[in-house]
Amino acid sequence: MLTAALIAFLLTRGGGTIGFGAELERATKAVKQEVTVDSTRSKALAILDQADKENKAFAEQQKTASESLSKVLADRGATAAQIDSALGPMMASDSTLVSDMVGATFELRRVLTAAEWAKVFPPPAAKGSGAKP
Repeated sequence: MLTAALIAFLLTRGGGTIGFGAELERATKAVKQEVTVDSTRSKALAILDQADKENKAFAEQQKTASESLSKVLADRGATAAQIDSALGPMMASDSTLVSDMVGATFELRRVLTAAEWAKVFPPPAAKGSGAKP
């Protein structure tokens, strides 16, 4: 029961997947700036738009599931089974979102050239390299 309560606490207080809004926004901006071929840009933006819709649907699902979980957690007599049952939709939508985002990444990889990919998704700067983010 303690484990279920801890997981519930982490999920309702920002643990777990919290969405990919900032990453999608950054990628969309980079595609608009860096991809010069109109047809490629259109395909990439369509993939990112669909991913954004999935991300927004996830946020709504998490809000609803979080409210349900909060009600269960407010009951001091809640059983582990009740907590697990309330946690189920959150875990399922989290898993679905991660799967959807991985799928979108692979779709983008098929659409963008290696040079475009490197511009849209530059590698992080090495620590201590003096490079600015």
